Amino acid sequence: MALRPTSSCRQCGGIARAPAKTDRLDAELLKRTFLGWLRGERDDRKVVAIPSLKEEDVKRPNRERESLVCEQSRIVSRMKAALIRLGIRGFNPKPKKGRRAS
Repeated sequence: MALRPTSSCRQCGGIARAPAKTDRLDAELLKRTFLGWLRGERDDRKVVAIPSLKEEDVKRPNRERESLVCEQSRIVSRMKAALIRLGIRGFNPKPKKGRRAS
């Protein structure tokens, strides 16, 4: 069985893993949901509002920041691993806060 990340960061993945979601599992869930709907169980299915373009534009900066933070984390980890392979330990490749490149 394949594994997929369960981290809050979708791009980076995570250490914790969960079973992979498959078409078979999706089909089984849809079947159970539809049979419940046919039986009159309509309480657990809700109508979801589709966000407008303006609402999506408001969310875009946060999504972009999350993506950039994940990318930065991934790059810093790769740099640290490369430095350790070269025998350099204790070096922090991230710039200090408040310091700007000139």
